[in-house]
Amino acid sequence: MLRRKNENKYIETYHIDSKEGLIILLTELKDYYARKQGLRETEVQKYDEIISTISAEILKKVNPGITTYDWMGADGQYGESFLNTIVRDKNTPFGHAFREIVDQFDRTINPYINEDIELDSIDNYLQKVNISADTYNEKDGKYRKNCCRMTIKAKDGESEVRYYRSPNGFSYQLMYVLGPKEYLTVLHYFSDKGNKETDKGEHIYINYSGDNSKQKIDLRYNITQGLSGETYGDKTPITPEQMTFVYDELVKAIELASTITIDNMKKKGYTKKLVSDEK
Repeated sequence: MLRRKNENKYIETYHIDSKEGLIILLTELKDYYARKQGLRETEVQKYDEIISTISAEILKKVNPGITTYDWMGADGQYGESFLNTIVRDKNTPFGHAFREIVDQFDRTINPYINEDIELDSIDNYLQKVNISADTYNEKDGKYRKNCCRMTIKAKDGESEVRYYRSPNGFSYQLMYVLGPKEYLTVLHYFSDKGNKETDKGEHIYINYSGDNSKQKIDLRYNITQGLSGETYGDKTPITPEQMTFVYDELVKAIELASTITIDNMKKKGYTKKLVSDEK
């Protein structure tokens, strides 16, 4: 800009892909026109207030406080399958502990359903995280009101969490950057689609990837059917050792996800253990 002549001091293209980028542009423009008219520039300094107001309205529409049990409980066939699996799991000590850790993972990915913490005010936690969210009513030809997607990303890192409500399912996702070209993905989801019958049902997915990854792991555990295996491989009954591995990985995932959500969004002074010792 310094090298250009006065008549060419402009930005040719500005790509907007977020509400934050849009508000930055609009507030800068309003202050520019105020400056041209000799008026006081006040809009840029209102940025945080505007983002907080917009985000609060978006979250009100998305309603991320709907629990998995409420969402699936209202879903007829697939909801019954999901709830029956939970009842089955809670009949054994390990199954009960496993279900508790799965629920804790969900509550860490989506802190709006976490009754163990008190969230800070939105204007405070938006200083530490960016939240994008929206709603939709149809996907893959299936209609259901109040489906949604939400992404939370810490401003001081590259990792993020994602939450989805779909017509016949849900997904809680951790996308964590462990280091340069080293990634961990952990999902808890329920799906009614797939090329194989083993693709359907409630799943835990664990994937370590990247050129610098110390271990290459691709594991999908179909909780509904009790089967596990690689994404595109055959699925076989899960072993006790694999179950323990999945449990331990969920504990790690909770700790990592909490650095994105809980640590940044909880009210100051909150101290509560995130993971149960029970196993």
